[in-house]
Amino acid sequence: MEYTHHLFIYCDAAMTVWKAILDWLNLPFMFPHNLFSMLNCLAFNTGKKFRKGMVMIWNAVVWTLWRRRNAIIFYNGRRDDMEAIEEIKVLSWKWWSNQAKVAHSLLYEWRMEPRMCMAR
Repeated sequence: MEYTHHLFIYCDAAMTVWKAILDWLNLPFMFPHNLFSMLNCLAFNTGKKFRKGMVMIWNAVVWTLWRRRNAIIFYNGRRDDMEAIEEIKVLSWKWWSNQAKVAHSLLYEWRMEPRMCMAR
């Protein structure tokens, strides 16, 4: 039986992705009890803009992990953690750019300093 906390947090692929994303965001890695604890850790104690950005990144991670899991199971896909991490960065940048009401960030800026881009 597959459980959400295993699929989205504790399996090797998810753990690798979360560690890389939190490192990208300059946040310490913590072992949450469940997926919503991870969301709370990302969105806790931040301003409205940062909270919106962190929630969006959380959604991008969960969506990417789910899609990649389905590709492996149903379409004979392969696990590629670095590709998943890059997909999350690009997807979150696209989402952020589409909803931004201020100057947009370029993809290379988003890859280097997502928190700075969210602060604009």
